Amino acid sequence: RRLRFYISGTFQDMEAERDMIYSSVVPKIRAVCDQRRTSASFVDMRYGLSASAEALQVQLTTGSGSTLIDQCLEELQACLPYFLCILGQVYGAVPEELPRRSATLFPFLADRRFANSAVGTGARMSITEMEIVAASLVDPDREVLARFYLRDASYATGRTGFMDTEIWMKQALSNLKTRVKRAVEASLKRHGPRAMAAHHFFRP
Repeated sequence: RRLRFYISGTFQDMEAERDMIYSSVVPKIRAVCDQRRTSASFVDMRYGLSASAEALQVQLTTGSGSTLIDQCLEELQACLPYFLCILGQVYGAVPEELPRRSATLFPFLADRRFANSAVGTGARMSITEMEIVAASLVDPDREVLARFYLRDASYATGRTGFMDTEIWMKQALSNLKTRVKRAVEASLKRHGPRAMAAHHFFRP
């Protein structure tokens, strides 16, 4: 048996958390899996991305046959029901346009019911929110074994790049966290406590 875990979250402000996951969490999970003769792999599409906003937009919306959006959501589908998300005070990159192939493969991206009301342009949600919606909201009947880790806002104080400064991005992030809370509550009622859960933390 093989387990695949999808890791979602913005990348520049979550480097320390990712380092902790790979140095501390992953070895423990693999040790447990080894005892049960099960293999475990971890998919994190943020590794290797350029820190340049302009370069990131190119990766999000263009590519040889598929875009970063397609690749992330296809990998996510292959990993479900195992989903791990880390959120701080950064909403994440919003694609300037929704690629046609993405809208065809993943119809929810063009469905205004799933759009973030604070995002008035482009794809109407960040790629991190796309992953969260795909994992936890598109099919509420599917039991997803998801864990959301929400970093305390005080950790971002005085740290450059750890908190959004634009009002619309702050509101979009607030909307997203509300969406996560409601998804966890709905999952608890539908599937019980082992499916989804949200935890708060201060530092990696």
